[in-house]
Amino acid sequence: MKKLLLKKGMTLIEIVIAIAILSIIAMFFLSTFVFGFKGIMNSGKNTKAAYIAQQGMENKIVDISSTPENVTSKVTPEYPKEPLKMKIEFDGVPEIIIEGRLVEIETKGEHKAEATMFIPD
Repeated sequence: MKKLLLKKGMTLIEIVIAIAILSIIAMFFLSTFVFGFKGIMNSGKNTKAAYIAQQGMENKIVDISSTPENVTSKVTPEYPKEPLKMKIEFDGVPEIIIEGRLVEIETKGEHKAEATMFIPD
């Protein structure tokens, strides 16, 4: 009987406490990975929306009427109205006036992207 009492080992309480501590640490790391993965997925969707907006803008620049289905575009001012005028000034140089139009592109959906560009005539 004395030999059993002298034996060193872990008690059931020590094992339960060790498992609880390891579980808390594992949940912390797991939640970090989950939030990181969600961030990566959202970044990918934002990049895709920006790419679609860029594609719509490029189509408008080269005057292609086919734009992606989830893209709306607007040209300001509408033809044949007077074009917009952009004034550029530098020190010591006469001002430069450029006529043109604004093209605005917006993607629809969960992740939105907008682009605005001045196109000289």
